[in-house]
Amino acid sequence: MELLPLIILAIVQGISEFLPVSSSGHLVVAGELLAEFGYQMMEEPLLVSILLHAGTLGAILLFYWKDICQVLTTNRQLIGPIIVGTIPVGVVGVVLKKLLSPEADAAFESGVLTSPVVSGVMFLVTAGLLIFSARRKAGDTELPQVSYRQALAIGVIQSLAVLPGLSRSGSTIAAGLVLGLNRQAAATFSFLLAIPAIGGVSLIQILDLIGGETSVSGSAEGINLAIATFVSFAVGLVSLCLLVRLVLAGKLQYFAYYLIPLGLAMIAWKGFGLFG
Repeated sequence: MELLPLIILAIVQGISEFLPVSSSGHLVVAGELLAEFGYQMMEEPLLVSILLHAGTLGAILLFYWKDICQVLTTNRQLIGPIIVGTIPVGVVGVVLKKLLSPEADAAFESGVLTSPVVSGVMFLVTAGLLIFSARRKAGDTELPQVSYRQALAIGVIQSLAVLPGLSRSGSTIAAGLVLGLNRQAAATFSFLLAIPAIGGVSLIQILDLIGGETSVSGSAEGINLAIATFVSFAVGLVSLCLLVRLVLAGKLQYFAYYLIPLGLAMIAWKGFGLFG
């Protein structure tokens, strides 16, 4: 596991996990570009994925620690909506993990979840959601007032973000704004939902890791992975601060002007063989 590609992936993860541009889609793009420059994909992609997501999860926990404490104390009425909002992504995870055969599951993960063309199409879908939500007037629902209906709808949108290119943060914040939440509440609830979602996925990956033959050979690899995890955390924390400021300023749709040309370029490059 070379340090340079790990650092590149950590930076991509840290930026795109929170900005409304899709971390999974950008990791697909980054992987394709690294391959073009002769870098081989990591020998242990599952381990790398767990550590990079652990870094960004740490950023959420640090940034929202006060809100988390309030949910556990004065705003405990939010625990129910958070649980309800987490159910859809949990159902999708169970379906993908338990109901699909190992062969179908492997084909899905190596096909749809790593398809540059799918990423390109979903980049365009994310851009459309951002533009649509920007044209709707922000609501006045505060965070403690989020209803079960609103939470479930946002959770359903979050569950669709399994598709690379469909931004989890962008789609859930946009959904919150459309459903009547104010900007602060939409951003905060989106990331409160991200904690069990990212944590649950990481737990499943850890169980797969324990059941497999993955290992880190040598202190150099361990140090490289530790550096990448810290980079993911640090970059993610900066990105999260930036995102919240943009949401409060009503400028989330600006990312659409980046996603549209990116999506079209990915479709042209990998779908029609242009630029090749």
